[in-house]
Amino acid sequence: MPLSNIVNVQITRETQSVSEAGFGTLMVLGTNKNWNDLIRQYSNMQEIAEDFNPYDPEYIAAQDFFAQPVTPPFLYIGRRTVDTVGIDVETAMPNQNYTATINGNAVTINSNTSVQDSVVTLTGIMTYTITFSSDFNAGTTAIIPTVNGVALASTAWTTNQATTIAAVATVIAGAAGVTSATASGDVITVVFAASATATVNSVSVAGTGSQPTVAITNNGPLVASNSIAVSVNGVALSGSPFTYATSSVATLTTIANAIIARLNTGYTPGIATAIISGVNNNILTITSNPNQGGVVTTFTVSAGASQATAGIVNTNQETDANTIASALATAINAFSPPLGVTATTPAAPDGTLSITANVAGVPYTLAVSTNITNPIQARVLITQAIPNQAYTVILNGTSYIYQAPNNVTGNEQIAAGLVALINLPAGSISATDNGNGSFEVNSGSAFLIQVVPLEAMVVQKGLIIQPYVPSASVVTDLTAIQAVNNDWYALAMTDRTKATVEAVAGWIETQIKIFGTASDDLNIINQPAGVDTTSIAALFNNAGYVRTFVLYHQEASEDYPECAWFGACLPFTPGSETWMFKNLATISFSTLSTNQESNAFAKSANTYEFIGGVSITQRGTMAQGEYIDIIRGVDWLTSTIQTLVYAILVNSPKIPYTDSGITAVEGQIRKALQQGIDNNFIAQVPAYQIFVPTAVSVPSVDKANRILRNVKFQATLAGAIQAVQITGTVSV
Repeated sequence: MPLSNIVNVQITRETQSVSEAGFGTLMVLGTNKNWNDLIRQYSNMQEIAEDFNPYDPEYIAAQDFFAQPVTPPFLYIGRRTVDTVGIDVETAMPNQNYTATINGNAVTINSNTSVQDSVVTLTGIMTYTITFSSDFNAGTTAIIPTVNGVALASTAWTTNQATTIAAVATVIAGAAGVTSATASGDVITVVFAASATATVNSVSVAGTGSQPTVAITNNGPLVASNSIAVSVNGVALSGSPFTYATSSVATLTTIANAIIARLNTGYTPGIATAIISGVNNNILTITSNPNQGGVVTTFTVSAGASQATAGIVNTNQETDANTIASALATAINAFSPPLGVTATTPAAPDGTLSITANVAGVPYTLAVSTNITNPIQARVLITQAIPNQAYTVILNGTSYIYQAPNNVTGNEQIAAGLVALINLPAGSISATDNGNGSFEVNSGSAFLIQVVPLEAMVVQKGLIIQPYVPSASVVTDLTAIQAVNNDWYALAMTDRTKATVEAVAGWIETQIKIFGTASDDLNIINQPAGVDTTSIAALFNNAGYVRTFVLYHQEASEDYPECAWFGACLPFTPGSETWMFKNLATISFSTLSTNQESNAFAKSANTYEFIGGVSITQRGTMAQGEYIDIIRGVDWLTSTIQTLVYAILVNSPKIPYTDSGITAVEGQIRKALQQGIDNNFIAQVPAYQIFVPTAVSVPSVDKANRILRNVKFQATLAGAIQAVQITGTVSV
């Protein structure tokens, strides 16, 4: 039962209308898989570091909160429901251990794979057909064949076509590896002893007048009378033995298609490639999906005038992101006892895997790690943009330093600056900007990488958990957290998704709490009120929200300046503070024009700007326009009156329904109002007034039901000075 059912306090602010009020402390709502609790309390960054990585949004938000001059005593971190999580294989290296720890159970695979693929190379008699488009003529001065990359002797027109083409055939027949070259009409048929060294590269024809063009046909290692028996993974392919079809390459294509069909029916997901290559179309390369073997067991050519010999070479699959993701998913699903989750890889492998709870809503913890020390690829993530901070990446002992300016615009600016420095001297290590405040560092070999400062940037390698996507609505998650622990008042959230922020702002209006968020939407500062209809500042201002404030900040997508603002103000007694003029440690300021500032203020959005030599928060208002300290102070006063009146009801043997009993209730209200004066929330002048009924004036029905009504007070808020206008005159 809420306390308001026993002691109901309703305070009306005559500055602007509001809904009900309340008071508490800060909770940061995030999405993590570090613990299964719905909410946890943290007193400092040391405790935060035990549960979160420096690049986790909750860590960054907490760092902003605890970094303020007056250290808040603690904060809560709430956890949203996440059923499915994606994992990226960032660094794929052979003979490394990759681990996913689920509910404390470490599942580890080694990146080497024993699964094999095959390369089939056909050697044997090879024929080429050289076809000239017309006869040579007396103007033909040079016919030069090139065989196996070697230009042969030149032949000129001699007597007639038959004599000339026969002379060209004789030259070709003398080339290394050629068994015979026979001329007939405008065609030369070249026979090689083995397909490994059997290539008619070209035949050039030069001279005066019209000269024939040349077409060279590679007939491949198979001939019309061949029969080819093929088996994969010890099982004969459907259609084996295969007969010659049109040409050697057409026959090999039929076999390749049968191999693909075999893998499709024999494996899951089972899609593989069978590619014909080589200058003589005599190489068949079979690859299968990660960790699914595609070994050609037999490839036998028989019958006919000649039979090619198949050389089969089986090699282990190359270690890559796909094989690692597949092996890890398989190991997770095979783990005993079962982990309560299922791991999958996409049908088209892309170096990722997903983990999903077998029962929706059942939480599980997840962490990833590898034993990689020096990677061949790594991701550098900028976690905070700190003005005037030197950001350093050290690669194999060489330092690349980007000095952030005083007006740094965001993490993306720092990442782009470091990428430019790393790529300036072209070398074996390169960097690629991801455009989101992170960048990839790549090399053909392992490299040593370090970053400074650790509180503002981090190196990610091996396995990376993708950003979490909540499974339940944010209101459902908040309601579940409240059922466990409702001892928090201010709410911040790591999610900047507009729909989610809107849902929380709508929900907070039904609570005795406040919600703070930040946005980098340029419409807030670049469009006037009335024109801007899409930003959350405009939406919340138009909705008249009195329990949500919006702070415009250019780094809102990666930082949490509202948490720094909470950290700067919540340690003060409610009503004793103003939310304007606060300098926020770790937060960069916004550089705004007068017009941009006016646009923001017209929607009751707050800003953080550099004014008079210091960075300060501006306005300090809720979305409706009421001051944050007023809302918080009224909430505090409501809570204090409830608590004090409830205390005498609980701690006294009996509060009689007499003038003395009513006076006792009045005394508790007086005590609360005096505390408000002491806190500079209630003005001492004019003095507050309390109105209570006399016992005799109370209706008998209220006495029978033991309800005291018509207890009222009137007080003036102390307010706060946030601007000063001075007019003076000086004279000589």
